[in-house]
Amino acid sequence: MAKQAAKRRRKEEDGSIISMDRISELPQHILQHILSFLSQREAIQTCVLSKSWRYLGSTRPRFRVSEEYGFKGNKETFLAFLDKTLQGYNDQKLCIREFIVWMSMVDSESVSLLEKWLPMITLNMGVKILNLKFLSEASPYFDVPSIVFEAGSLQKLYLGRCKLNQNSSDKVLFKHLQTLDLSQVYIADETFDKIISSCPLIEDLGLHGCEGLKTIKVNKLHKYLKDFDFFGYELYKEHEDDTSIEIDAPIEAIKIEGCRNWFHHHNYYFSNLKYLCLNKVRLSTKSFDYFSRNFPCLEELELYYCYGFKNSAIVIDAPNIVKFEYRGDMPQSISFTTTFTEWKSTIVVLCDAFLNCLFRVCRPRNISQCWYLDAHNDWQRKEEKLIEFLVEILLIERDMRQHFWRQDLEEVSVEVFDENGKQWHPVQGTGLSEYQFYQRIRFRLKWRELEG
Repeated sequence: MAKQAAKRRRKEEDGSIISMDRISELPQHILQHILSFLSQREAIQTCVLSKSWRYLGSTRPRFRVSEEYGFKGNKETFLAFLDKTLQGYNDQKLCIREFIVWMSMVDSESVSLLEKWLPMITLNMGVKILNLKFLSEASPYFDVPSIVFEAGSLQKLYLGRCKLNQNSSDKVLFKHLQTLDLSQVYIADETFDKIISSCPLIEDLGLHGCEGLKTIKVNKLHKYLKDFDFFGYELYKEHEDDTSIEIDAPIEAIKIEGCRNWFHHHNYYFSNLKYLCLNKVRLSTKSFDYFSRNFPCLEELELYYCYGFKNSAIVIDAPNIVKFEYRGDMPQSISFTTTFTEWKSTIVVLCDAFLNCLFRVCRPRNISQCWYLDAHNDWQRKEEKLIEFLVEILLIERDMRQHFWRQDLEEVSVEVFDENGKQWHPVQGTGLSEYQFYQRIRFRLKWRELEG
């Protein structure tokens, strides 16, 4: 019996060795794909598995390291690892398709290391994705060497807490660049214009908290730009930004947070727009003209705390809208042309009295409200006031002159949610006391069908 058990164990061990050998015999590109799910440090540690794995982890084309997460902020160990690993790539004349390095802060040691290796990576290793960020808010900006702009193979560039001087862009060879994302980067208008004019294939453009930019023109990206994301630098300082933005491209998604001026010149370029988000943007009379134009593909519209809405009447032609969110002062009116499908809207106004304007904006079928049982809770008192207001204008008030939308309102009913039965139940009456023991209340509205 002992001999049979030992023989069985040897077979099992041999089977496990054979299984490991089968994995090792996979093509190198498949093994490197498996290793791409590990960090750079973990991938290198696989060298102990067998001889065939000895150099695999340190030769994969996807190079990703973070001082804060992978090395727990140990700068000396991180820089030594970075230098040794890159030296191995250079000695074997290997390619780095994806170079992602996040450092804690800019100091003499890190600057010296980057100035040593960035020329090799950008010119000799065929890099396609370059992601260089400094994580510390207290860190000074890193001056990006001008040699980086000669990386002709680069397709995606991400920079965080860096500085792009005018001489950095003297020779821009980003002929294949498709994504440009700058976060807390100092860049002047002249430098930005030089980069944009030299990179006609950019599809995704992100500018987040970039200092130095005053006028952003992306008119030279009129063929391929699809996604534009802007976050004003002054928002970090809680002040209004004075940056102006001009977009002249067949874009699909726009997100702008913190900007005094936004321009979009050509009407037909709105034909591709699917998503538009404006947050703390000052809108002029000309800006409102944009909304009256046709948005045939627009599906999501978000307007948050924008300036200039109070005395404006806006008509939005978006037949395919599926989601509308609004926060801020209620304008004189917002209306949508006829849509072909049901859609979701969320409207938060700064004063309860403005809720009356809700029914100029859309025809909601359901209005729900949470109820707080704590009598000393300030939120509960606000909920009470809001429910009273809804009861007043929906169930009691009949003045057509004050609420002209009532002529289209055919029926109103009130329901409360049974937490035990998980169902909505109709409730009769118009007094607030009818609902005070319920946490969830719903007003159901039936509107007259529009003609045509």
